[in-house]
Amino acid sequence: MQLLSVLTAVSTASLVVAAPPPPPGAADINPFLGKTYFANSGYAAKLDQTIAAFQKKNDSLNAARARTVKSIGTFVWVRINTQFSTIQ
Repeated sequence: MQLLSVLTAVSTASLVVAAPPPPPGAADINPFLGKTYFANSGYAAKLDQTIAAFQKKNDSLNAARARTVKSIGTFVWVRINTQFSTIQ
């Protein structure tokens, strides 16, 4: 009988503590829709060394993949506002 009381109390408490659902449509918003992504030229330059290493091993498949990555837009994590000047 005590087990049933405990289970009832726990299940009731979980209903009270549960977070409310997000407003309708809030999850459907894509803030990046229609934006142009920036391919970081600093990162792309670092890939030249990787591409050269693949070519030295005659690995044309991975060299081509690395060339593709050079043109893909990326994001940069900015911890403090002084880092803005380092973003190319």
